[in-house]
Amino acid sequence: MARYRLFDSAIETEFPLRVPETDLPATFRFEVSPDAGPTLHQQFSSFRGKWIVEHLTPGDEPWLSVGRTDAGTLLRFHDMADFVVAETDGHIVCRRCSGVPDETIRHLLVSQVIPRILNNRGEVVLHGSAVTIGGRGLAFVGRSGSGKSTLVAGFARSGAAILTDDGLMVREDDGQFVIVPSYPEGRLWPDTADALFPGHKDADDTSYYSGKLVLTRGREHFTFNESRQELGAMVFLADAEDRVAIGSISSADAYMRLMRDMFRLIPPKATDLSSEFEMLLDLIESIPCVELAYPRRYESLTDVVGTVTGWFGEQNSQVQACRT
Repeated sequence: MARYRLFDSAIETEFPLRVPETDLPATFRFEVSPDAGPTLHQQFSSFRGKWIVEHLTPGDEPWLSVGRTDAGTLLRFHDMADFVVAETDGHIVCRRCSGVPDETIRHLLVSQVIPRILNNRGEVVLHGSAVTIGGRGLAFVGRSGSGKSTLVAGFARSGAAILTDDGLMVREDDGQFVIVPSYPEGRLWPDTADALFPGHKDADDTSYYSGKLVLTRGREHFTFNESRQELGAMVFLADAEDRVAIGSISSADAYMRLMRDMFRLIPPKATDLSSEFEMLLDLIESIPCVELAYPRRYESLTDVVGTVTGWFGEQNSQVQACRT
């Protein structure tokens, strides 16, 4: 049975995950089973309880619903798979719908289920991406479809190392905010991959419901940094504009966007929310937070990367000057 690293957790499983293996002690145990017995699957396959959280597609169809069962927390990805999480021992059991491929199960586990569980355990995991420039991490936060993956791919094409494509864990460590890398993989729509990385034909499908392609380490222009990096700046992606613009953002707005773009399993308890509020407020006061508006055109990406890189270089220089 292999152990795979995701962020700084280890998933023990016989199911191939295609993320780096590790010797870390197991944080989670994962299995995919068509029949795990009455104590698990017979309970949640006929779940008729009240959903605690429901996420909808842009067409207002149910996509992810979260509820409680006697066996643990149920995450139902409608028409794809059910995951039951036993928080006491980190045991995760999945039952897929007929015809759902392994790659979709892997994608749901590493990009949806685990980030939500970690947030429920007190970690800050955001819908965000990050790259390393000048030895510090530059993070981008925004909703699904806001252009995070394309932007990070543009930085990778210019020589920056990717810390995470989607699933941004930020942690306070010894008085410093750091980015904990997720796993070495980038996901792009086929037309984006064609435009930015011609000759990517050996890329893999992410999942049958997504349609994105997977670009992993070892491919040309895709370099990953798998070590923790100091967080140097937080960039919130704004709506498309005709020109590149980096602007200020209020602390209140930054906080609301961080809360909005957080991976959540269930609504946090009041005590957890208070602790999270203090951590996020400290982050906003300690780290440069700005808003980035830019044209969503491939031919403009080089200019966007250059402008942001120049701005971030100035931030790094100021930090170095203060530390010397």
